[in-house]
Amino acid sequence: MNHNVLLVYPPIDPEYYMKGANDSPPLGLVVLQNYVKRHLGIKVEIDIIDGEYYSIFEIIQMIKTKKYTMIGLQSMMASYNNSLILLEIAKKNGMVTFMGGHHATQLCDAILKNRNHIVDYVIEGDGEEAFAGLVQCKEIESIPNLAYFENGIVKHNLQKNVPLEYGIVDYIEPKVFEQYRRDIGRDLERTEKLISFRAYSHKGCSNRTNSQYCFFCGRADRGVRFKKPSDYVRELKYLSGLPNVKYIFEIGDDFLQDEEWLNQVVELLRKDPLPEHVHLKIFARANRITESIIPILKELNVDEVAIGFESGSQKILDNINKRATPQDNIEAAKLLFSNGIDTIASFVLGLPGEDEDTLQETYDAALTVKELAWEYLHKNPQEIIANIIEINPGAPAFRKLAKFMPEKYSGKDKLDLYETQNDYFKMEFNLKNDEEVKIFRKKLVEWGNKINNLGNYTYPAGFKSEEVAGN
Repeated sequence: MNHNVLLVYPPIDPEYYMKGANDSPPLGLVVLQNYVKRHLGIKVEIDIIDGEYYSIFEIIQMIKTKKYTMIGLQSMMASYNNSLILLEIAKKNGMVTFMGGHHATQLCDAILKNRNHIVDYVIEGDGEEAFAGLVQCKEIESIPNLAYFENGIVKHNLQKNVPLEYGIVDYIEPKVFEQYRRDIGRDLERTEKLISFRAYSHKGCSNRTNSQYCFFCGRADRGVRFKKPSDYVRELKYLSGLPNVKYIFEIGDDFLQDEEWLNQVVELLRKDPLPEHVHLKIFARANRITESIIPILKELNVDEVAIGFESGSQKILDNINKRATPQDNIEAAKLLFSNGIDTIASFVLGLPGEDEDTLQETYDAALTVKELAWEYLHKNPQEIIANIIEINPGAPAFRKLAKFMPEKYSGKDKLDLYETQNDYFKMEFNLKNDEEVKIFRKKLVEWGNKINNLGNYTYPAGFKSEEVAGN
């Protein structure tokens, strides 16, 4: 069977907040397309649709009118209702259906037990070989990282990490870019279109092996793996050569964690540097921002570093085993700003122990970041972000909530973001009734809005649309 495939990053469900839009294609879906068509040379039509640029109604119309035979969705909690709508329509149109990504991986069994009438497969973890196997119509039992419902039980095929060179992006089909030229009535983070693209140097997080991983993190990676320096540089060279590109957003959790790997990348780029106008934006931990790393960041043309401050309160950081102090984060930001590098400070409100005092401390930390930006860069920081905690499946926070309310969360796949947050607040802060939850949430929203107004731009998660100031 020759498949005609639609890969979709579904639109966020309408009640959740989305101020702006990214103009970078969904990286996970581009990787699948690239692996099948470029790496394996399979002749198959694959369309990628970004739900930030198409409404649910437009995507439904595509499913009904175009001759797709297979659909794959990369969903998350805030887009899960829309995902189910699309899958139901696709199934009615006779399509093979699958889901993938961190959210689907963490809820694999629940999805297949509860939604096997509309979901044929879940891809767990790395998706390249599983997607290729489905496209090639291989024997289902032989396809790695694939799960499915059969004879009343969920079956899991061999699970494996695939080589990261399978995920190299050295080509993006021109038709993928067309959707980002649409006028969708929302502001971009940057004022120009198609100037920023995502890349990842590694998968996994070293913090998962060194300590308790982040209380709110639902990532499903197994171990820490880096791309070969030569492969990564080849990818950067391709992306930096795209028309209009000015930024590459490196989305790996901790870009600076492997010093030997980093030095090899720098050495390769010394021989064949990226264009001067292309800047990198990276994630890093505060303890890795040292005097010795600054020259490397400069050489890589890094002009923004995102640091997960999480909170300005030592009590909160201790409660989530962050292994950092608020002062560590401030000193890292100061070192970056003083060397002309912007800092993106990211906070999470509603962590264990949160109260009026800790919220004030977090606001004070965010304000200090703003003041440092003005002192050294003479402008606002590009971004300061305060998120309201999301209780993501697979995260310690979700496991704690499922244990507290097993009848509501054990074995369930359809989770309401707002409701899980409020149930978590009730559990974690011993709130007695809905009115107390409402008051507590209002406090988080008020402080979150104050923090999010400190930078030029913010893209916070965990808010309902009606809760965001000026929305």
